Amino acid sequence: MKKRKRGWATWLLFTVIIICFFSSGLFPVSVRADSTAAPVVSIKVNVGFNNTYKWDSIVPVRVTVTNQTDAPINGNIELDMRTNHTFVGTYSKPLSLKKGESKHVTFRVHAQFSYFKNNPSYVKWVQNGKTLVKHPMAPNNIPNNSIFVGILANEAVTTHLLRTQPPEKANAPSIHVQPLTLEDIPADTLRNSGLNALLIDKEEMARLNEQQKKTVKDWAAQGGQLFTVDQTSGKGLWETIGKKAENDTSSWNGTYMASQLSDAATYMPEFKLPDVSLAALLFAAYIIIIGPVLFYIMKRRNAREWNWLFIPALSIIAALATYGYGKWQYGNKVHLQNVSLIEVNNDGSADIRSGSAFFAPHSGDYSLRFPKGITVFPLKDRERGNPRSNTRILLQTDHTEAQFTNTAFWSLRQAFSEQHQEGIGTFAATLTTQNNRITGTIRNHTNYALRNVCIVYKDGVQTIPALAPGDSIQVNVPIRSVDTPRSFLKSDFAKALLPASLDVEKRNYTRSPEARLIESIYHDIGEQGIYLIGWTDQHPLKNEVINESYQLSQLSVVKAKIGELKETGGVK
Repeated sequence: MKKRKRGWATWLLFTVIIICFFSSGLFPVSVRADSTAAPVVSIKVNVGFNNTYKWDSIVPVRVTVTNQTDAPINGNIELDMRTNHTFVGTYSKPLSLKKGESKHVTFRVHAQFSYFKNNPSYVKWVQNGKTLVKHPMAPNNIPNNSIFVGILANEAVTTHLLRTQPPEKANAPSIHVQPLTLEDIPADTLRNSGLNALLIDKEEMARLNEQQKKTVKDWAAQGGQLFTVDQTSGKGLWETIGKKAENDTSSWNGTYMASQLSDAATYMPEFKLPDVSLAALLFAAYIIIIGPVLFYIMKRRNAREWNWLFIPALSIIAALATYGYGKWQYGNKVHLQNVSLIEVNNDGSADIRSGSAFFAPHSGDYSLRFPKGITVFPLKDRERGNPRSNTRILLQTDHTEAQFTNTAFWSLRQAFSEQHQEGIGTFAATLTTQNNRITGTIRNHTNYALRNVCIVYKDGVQTIPALAPGDSIQVNVPIRSVDTPRSFLKSDFAKALLPASLDVEKRNYTRSPEARLIESIYHDIGEQGIYLIGWTDQHPLKNEVINESYQLSQLSVVKAKIGELKETGGVK
């Protein structure tokens, strides 16, 4: 009888312990909000243009959040991007909402949303670390090779334009026409939005605010097709749109550059791998010591039973020695490296893309702060082999943070960023062709002082030591055909593009960030283009590691298209 009572007491004690463990948070407990409770906030989402976007472009995700409670609330509105592609992570914006107040938040993201029913992208409201409201996203997408036309007009003009649209032709890009509302026109930019043409009537143009009008005019100045339409616009309009769209560059080509630049940033010169022959020698010595040497010594001393102790002890000593060597070589500082490509446009602006990577000397959470006006993208954790990402892009009022959680020690984390700068200046070129060479002059009207400058046409290269702002150079580039496919970084052409400070005679120079950056530029050069490429010490990205001691290294290269060779000869 006593044994039975003791058994019941034991089970009761065990139950109490389990309850205490769960209530204390030592074991994770899944909590789900009561579906019958009124939502804390209401969420409305508009992706791209009237919930339609072109695949592989940069689109705004406009979120409207309304407080449904009777008291002020504080929390974060977050966009959780689920995709199997390059850009994976969470975008977040802190918000304070008064009773009944609505606020608008815009996230600029890479348009590749997941359509898996069990794993959709969604917008959520997070309060005190808990997700209280989820809003799944199901926008419509169109192929990135189609012609995307937006119509912002009254119903009569829109109906007329749709009636005059000609039927699709075989082997021609399809035309997708999307009626728009005023809120579909962003107040910041339409760059890289995938929109090929915008048709606006005078009435709707007048209703746009000043910021929206500037956005539309800037987009048109950068090559977008802007048309003022009415009920007299006919088939000729659609023919013009189709012809101009053949040479349209509105689609975003940043996916490739994001991968290349972020990868180049991981090649940090201060983190040189140990010499392979030396590492092999030390490993062989370790095997010999814990094998035949230790066996011989223990046999001579008639103490072979002690092998079970000495072999693990020597293994631990070797592991500690390896760890100590790593700490001695890498130190306790975070190492941050930025690799930037500055593309100077003919209108005096510049598009700047940067890959950032940092080395984490210890495990934990890290944050990079980027200045306001820079679009930051989370990248998939390639080392983890996981389609998810522990990267969170936090949008603050005066800056943006890239937050990296659960970072393993001695690991590399990456981010990609873009910025557009006005007033950079241009490169003025006067070029011609003569005796199978491109000749003329180029003057630097930009703010950048360049070194190791190259004038490039296909495989023809002219190198110039330096080009300061306001200076000019004489051009003399041979016209050569591109060779058959080859190992680019091993070619003389690639070596000529690399800075003089890099020793190209070394066997491992191809693993330098300079070489990886030049390789990405080479594959992005047009077939007939004449380009200027030069290195600069005026680095455009000013980011920093928050609350950590860190070492910063920067690498920046300027690229500008200065002309194009005509098929009939001459330069345009």
